[in-house]
Amino acid sequence: MAYELHDSAQLVLETLTWDLRIATVEQLQQILNARLRRPTSARSVIRQLHRKGFAETVWSVVALPEITSPLLAWAPPLPAPSFGSLAWILEERWARVRPQRISLCWATRRAALHTAGVACFQRRASQVEHDLGTAAVYTHLWQSRGLLHCEWVGEDILRRDYASSSRWLTKIPDAALFSDGEVQRVIEFCGQYSIKRLRRFHAHCQKHRLAYQLW
Repeated sequence: MAYELHDSAQLVLETLTWDLRIATVEQLQQILNARLRRPTSARSVIRQLHRKGFAETVWSVVALPEITSPLLAWAPPLPAPSFGSLAWILEERWARVRPQRISLCWATRRAALHTAGVACFQRRASQVEHDLGTAAVYTHLWQSRGLLHCEWVGEDILRRDYASSSRWLTKIPDAALFSDGEVQRVIEFCGQYSIKRLRRFHAHCQKHRLAYQLW
């Protein structure tokens, strides 16, 4: 859906209360660029939202790998991947990452009431990196037009609106992509996941015949 210029603030609010828990200012700018016909300044939008009590911002030092493509895309009936190789790739990826100082933005509870969404960002360092990684995947998919024909449903909305009626959500991923009301694939951004954790995630998806991407 294309948003007009005057809808930029609403788009940022919906992104931070329906799709993501947190994003960098740069990510929000990239999302606006991908979704607006005439991109506007994310910083000016965030300042406006902050004045209204809808958003909070902070500078923080965070380690975040570059996101360009999924590490793995699996779908039934493909064979199981090599979990040892995946765990090694993840360990190497995080060992190479260097922390950087970036500006973060998240929605307040007032914003969630405004959009009927969710605002539950937690400022734990490991959680920040994970949530920003999920935001990087979301940003990449908009930039590559991967969300033009799918609906991204974030983890907190899956938990609130889908989990009670969906057996496959006994384990909730970072996001799921829906098309015509059906799950097309689930999305998981990986930290330094162990072989055991990767195997558990795959077994769950295999059991429920869920295609997935690991990023």
